Amino acid sequence: MLPFGISFFTFTQIAFLADAAEREVSQLTPATYALFVSFFPHSVAGPILHHRNMLEQFAAKATSRWNESNFASGVVHFTIGLFKKVAIADTLAPWANSAFGPNGPGDFTDAWIGLITYALQLYFDFSGYCDMANGLALMFNIRFPRNFDAPYQADSIVDFWRRWHITLSNFLRNYLMFRLPGNRVRATWMRNVFLTMLAGGIWHGAGWNFAIWGALHGCYLLANHWFRASKRSMSPFAARALTLFAVLIAWVPFRAETPKRRGTTGRLSPERVAHRWPIRPEARGNKHSLECSRTRYFAYQRPNGTWRIA
Repeated sequence: MLPFGISFFTFTQIAFLADAAEREVSQLTPATYALFVSFFPHSVAGPILHHRNMLEQFAAKATSRWNESNFASGVVHFTIGLFKKVAIADTLAPWANSAFGPNGPGDFTDAWIGLITYALQLYFDFSGYCDMANGLALMFNIRFPRNFDAPYQADSIVDFWRRWHITLSNFLRNYLMFRLPGNRVRATWMRNVFLTMLAGGIWHGAGWNFAIWGALHGCYLLANHWFRASKRSMSPFAARALTLFAVLIAWVPFRAETPKRRGTTGRLSPERVAHRWPIRPEARGNKHSLECSRTRYFAYQRPNGTWRIA
């Protein structure tokens, strides 16, 4: 099992090592570096920190002094983040889990309700964690970079990535895309944009669903840049609506479980689904009854020993 926050820690160190190799790291001592890599508030869910901003704050004399105003602001930020996570994200989670669960949504309306609730759950969950991290850091007189800025109000995909997970966008731009060869040639620049977003998708997890999500956003960005280059225009309302629709559609493969993670219903045994549904043996041999949210399902045992959920 990988440690919590390994991806955030890794990106932070990649940026540090890349800048150190180019002699762009200053004000570095063993003590400040140890503090930089071990500063805990951002470890679980970000934001991705940059050494230049953090080392300057660690070196400042004001950081080591008690600041009542910063501590109070930190408590407020932490409380807001906790409210986002517990009161909003966790409340929306059952709706999203039901829509993306093994039985899927009931109809078209349920599918859209599940998708919208998942988009809101993801935002409030992630931004809530970042707010809590910002609050904890502020209690120590450290200010983290802003990681979210009303992303679902974006009027383009380019604008969306300036508002969503801002520190990841900055990292991918500065340490991946700008370092790929051929950015001055339009064809290779377009390739680099696509590869950067594909890598950003794979960063989220080892699964084809994340790669598809990254590839979709890569295509979105290329279409966005083509639209701008063509000198076309769109009303602000239409631009926001189209951007939100595209973002929501891309969340489907991001949230959907891959076959490897989900398995197939033919390989499910009553014991493996017992944590989800209460099972009662029926009178007729190998038939089992399962109940979930007032809906009754049946599991049939096949001759080869596998089970089918119906």
